[in-house]
Amino acid sequence: MEQILDNKLKYISIMILSLSLIISAQPKPNDIFNLLDLNYPGLEEVKEAVGKNEFDDAQKKLLIYFQNRNNRKSEIGEKKFTADINEADMNSKNIFEIKTIKYDFGKNIDWTKVHKDKEWQFSFGRMKWFENYVAAYMETNDDKYVNAWMEQFKSWTQLNDPGYPRTIDTGRRMENLTESYWMFVQVLKAESVTPEFNALILTSMYQQAEYQYNPDNWRRYSNWGTFENSGFAIFTVLFPEFKRNNNWMKELFFRMRTQLKNSFFEDGMHVETSPAYHSHELEVWFNFIKLIEKNEIDDPWSPQVKYATYEELIIPKAIALMDMYKPTGFIPQVSDTDWRDERDLFEEIGEYFNVPELEYFASDGKKGLAPKYRSISYPKGGYAILRSGWGDEKLKFNDELYLLFDFGNNKPWHAHYDIFNIVATAYGNDLLIDPGRYTYNDGEEREAFKSTAYHNTVEVDSKNQMKYYKAPVIKNYFFENYDYLQGVQKSYEGVEHKRSIFFAGKEYWIVIDRLNSELDHTYKQNWHLTHESLNKVEVDENNVVTTPHMLMYFPEDSNVSVRQSFQSREYRKKLEIPVVQNMIENNNKALLPIIIYPFEKNEPKFSVKSIVGNDDEQFLLTVKGDKFSDLFVENIAEDFKFENISTDAEVIYFRKNNDNEITKLAIINGSYLNISNENIVRTDGDKINLEYLNGNINITTQCLRKLKLRFDQKISLFLNGNALDTKYIDGYIIYE
Repeated sequence: MEQILDNKLKYISIMILSLSLIISAQPKPNDIFNLLDLNYPGLEEVKEAVGKNEFDDAQKKLLIYFQNRNNRKSEIGEKKFTADINEADMNSKNIFEIKTIKYDFGKNIDWTKVHKDKEWQFSFGRMKWFENYVAAYMETNDDKYVNAWMEQFKSWTQLNDPGYPRTIDTGRRMENLTESYWMFVQVLKAESVTPEFNALILTSMYQQAEYQYNPDNWRRYSNWGTFENSGFAIFTVLFPEFKRNNNWMKELFFRMRTQLKNSFFEDGMHVETSPAYHSHELEVWFNFIKLIEKNEIDDPWSPQVKYATYEELIIPKAIALMDMYKPTGFIPQVSDTDWRDERDLFEEIGEYFNVPELEYFASDGKKGLAPKYRSISYPKGGYAILRSGWGDEKLKFNDELYLLFDFGNNKPWHAHYDIFNIVATAYGNDLLIDPGRYTYNDGEEREAFKSTAYHNTVEVDSKNQMKYYKAPVIKNYFFENYDYLQGVQKSYEGVEHKRSIFFAGKEYWIVIDRLNSELDHTYKQNWHLTHESLNKVEVDENNVVTTPHMLMYFPEDSNVSVRQSFQSREYRKKLEIPVVQNMIENNNKALLPIIIYPFEKNEPKFSVKSIVGNDDEQFLLTVKGDKFSDLFVENIAEDFKFENISTDAEVIYFRKNNDNEITKLAIINGSYLNISNENIVRTDGDKINLEYLNGNINITTQCLRKLKLRFDQKISLFLNGNALDTKYIDGYIIYE
């Protein structure tokens, strides 16, 4: 018995040694027969040939097996491949243009080639052009694309490094290898694929899978951890014939749940503050879930506690990302994000898990159901999104007003120095943009695009903000037709920055920046406009800025100027943009208000007046048009009194028509509003939030003992969503 056990242990040791040598050595075609489970159904003839040491015949039979097997299902063959023939021809000659850098290798590729931008080498090692070879072959049936695929990959295997250049690049490369193999061998059955190459690429993919399986090569956190597993996951599902497949599969289920937990906050937002990486991590694991369910693969773990379902893992993150998207269909370029429309992912997730809100969003409101909320805040992720709506008979889906307020932490590698940054669109047009990432290459260009000066926030003394892991505390009040946000942060050492945003009647935004310090500083408020508005921005003598689709009102004593900067919509590509700047020099305190008023075609005409009181703690603004007059008060002291208005509310907004009637009213955190010595609103000291519109008053509060309202018409009153019984006496609505 001991002899049998010793022999088994020796055999296992020899097998482990031989496998480890295969993993670390340059792959050879016949290595594949030590890696496959030759008892797997369908490999009987391969096993027989190997047993006779007829390896050439075994390679031929192995290729025939993989050309004709039907034990795995994939959407790869259903994908729409779009060919770029010119690029495929260029690549087949060993000429590559990546990240705007073009290089001709000549006869032999040097896979270790490094360019000034290090991302060139990393992207090159991912072999993304293999997908285009497939598309070009499908369109032309020209074997030169298959031959280029084989020759180039054979030359790569001579590196003897399955993890080259980095673990994340190996994960991405395995995606392209698996997809191109599936198409050339199994779907298209390209005749020029040789049995020897088939055995070689399978051996190399095994080596790469084992490399990714090694726990030392998995980050467990951030997008790296997901992308290290992206191709590994697809390969594992689609190639069950390998001896190690069960080990890989069990590990991937564990990693999926770990990544979807660690890479996202509880509210669904991504920890790296980049919607691009949010999208791509979500896509990788959603595709894995689809693939395992398509192939009826069960979770190999048997937990003692209830696992989250696939829906619970995916849907909250998809909803959070959906909320970030602009009505124009493009993702906001906050942090390291390019200018992209990736809404197909939402349509897929919506249909797969039956989420009508995702389908509605992905289809521009043509199918599914609109979300029930209008504006929303993600306190963990650090974003608030203010929308006028999701599209209706009055305003199309793409034309709705949108503002994203970025108050998240700015310390992750992909984050920028952009606390309190703003992005805005309206009527299908970008208004305020984030310039994007431009490059990952260390140096002045990277630092410029990350800098505070490149974002729609306040810059102090031409320096970057300090780094913070925790997002600042934000107060937010969302009404049916109004929104109010306020955040406070020590963005610079010794300088407190408070930014407030009021969304007035779903028509325009009021932004107020307050800076406070014991020392004097120079404060610069920057507003980045679109490339399309270049040379179309005007500043008049009253500091009213006019752009093609937006008016910006600054106080008359402001120091407003327009300078030029850059936006990057694609990696290493720059566009000139105008930047509107308002600056205060040599002050310890500053109050910088602005009205952002979007318009579709015809520029509206208004008169604007602002008044500051009580050491910058109180701010009053009036906006007068032809048919209305708006008044806005922000009061961060105690009681506010100016001319004929007094209140203890934090925020007051109301609109009057030309007959001096109040048609809109919003009160935030107040117990009274007095106009011309007449109480319009008064409680018994209880602080309330109140909204009046279209004959209804909605109130939210924890306590309401008594309420007296002065209106010329009888209205309906609701408290926390419930209708109240009221009395109507001499023009007053009374609740007791």
